[in-house]
Amino acid sequence: MISHVLHFGRRITYIIESARATAIALTTVLLLRNSKCLWLVLVVGGICVLWPHCAWSQTGDGSGHPQLELQAVKYVRGGSQEKMSDESAVFKVMLGSSRHCTEALSGECFDFRVVAKRTQGVTTFRLANETAQVESLSIVGHSQLLIVGRPQTNLAIVTLVSLPLGKEIDRIVCNKSSLSLDRQFVVFLKFTPAHPGYNWSPSEEYVVYDLASSPQENRTPPNRSRSLEPYDAGWPIYPEDATNLPGDNMLEGRNNAIS
Repeated sequence: MISHVLHFGRRITYIIESARATAIALTTVLLLRNSKCLWLVLVVGGICVLWPHCAWSQTGDGSGHPQLELQAVKYVRGGSQEKMSDESAVFKVMLGSSRHCTEALSGECFDFRVVAKRTQGVTTFRLANETAQVESLSIVGHSQLLIVGRPQTNLAIVTLVSLPLGKEIDRIVCNKSSLSLDRQFVVFLKFTPAHPGYNWSPSEEYVVYDLASSPQENRTPPNRSRSLEPYDAGWPIYPEDATNLPGDNMLEGRNNAIS
């Protein structure tokens, strides 16, 4: 889909540049044949010169070329992922590259390299889930890695994997997240749908996840009876009556978000 949009943008640019060249040629001919058409030359010539700046001033980068704005997509395919790393006394983890792949829901896979400092042994693993862009890496505990990224929307996805093999331990899909300074807790806003429907409004529910506990221990008792989902992780801390059950942060009969 993105490639089609970019191709369309290039076609539009080509048409505009061709029209601009044609207009310049026409005004030159008119100038040579009839000096009385000087006013037409000035008007058309001015439009030809200023057109790229006026047409793309709001979305351009100053080069005169159009910049297509994809509001919901926070990444660009083709090697735009920033390389990053983190290390502890035991491991050093590096994000090497990202690539398009069909095995991930996001369409993007991320290759990691893990070095065991004591033996200098090297292990690699691949992250392939809803993550479309990685924003931070944090080694937590003795042998776990917390990967904070984004899908192809404005949500956040937090993936906890074991080191050095990179096996997924748990996953959180939420609106925002923050890691505590001691790297033991993740605090986040519970996921809310972008379009909750008429007469429904989201309420901001704050949830905490203890990285020193198991995935089962990070679910409230009602959520433990079902298969673990990335939308029900953690214990609610605000508001007081929050249960972190499906839909408990959606309020019926309201038209505005509650915070």
